[in-house]
Amino acid sequence: MVGSDLLLAPVLKPDVTERLVYLPEGVWYDYWTNKKYEGGTRIRVAAPLETVPIFVRGGAIIPVGPEMNFVGEKPADPISLRSIRR
Repeated sequence: MVGSDLLLAPVLKPDVTERLVYLPEGVWYDYWTNKKYEGGTRIRVAAPLETVPIFVRGGAIIPVGPEMNFVGEKPADPISLRSIRR
């Protein structure tokens, strides 16, 4: 968990392409596809090396800035806010 509204589920072993993820109570959305999930349960998700599974609690507001290779590479402008529906 990153705070109370963001859950990241990276794969930590080689040759693993999916994993079980426990979503806490509430409504959750897949950050990449916006697919809705009910919390309080475990789900099986695809976890390819190039995409970390990310889940966002319904109603959260996520600040999004430009892609960077390292902190301070360039100005963090503009920052936009991504609202996750309920």
